[in-house]
Amino acid sequence: MWPVAGQRFDTSLAVDYSKSPMMKFPVGTRFRFRAKLTGWVGGGAFHYSSCLWPVEVICIPKER
Repeated sequence: MWPVAGQRFDTSLAVDYSKSPMMKFPVGTRFRFRAKLTGWVGGGAFHYSSCLWPVEVICIPKER
């Protein structure tokens, strides 16, 4: 997952989040959830969100 442009998070940094809740929705669905900037020791930075934190579905794309 990647942050949406125009938000406060850097869009070049991926978001680490459990994929299982997202698999219930079609590709292109937008979500809002809490995330924090973190990184590995000696590695690159990324955004992290716990699967225990609430997720809000913002927009589900229409079927074609």
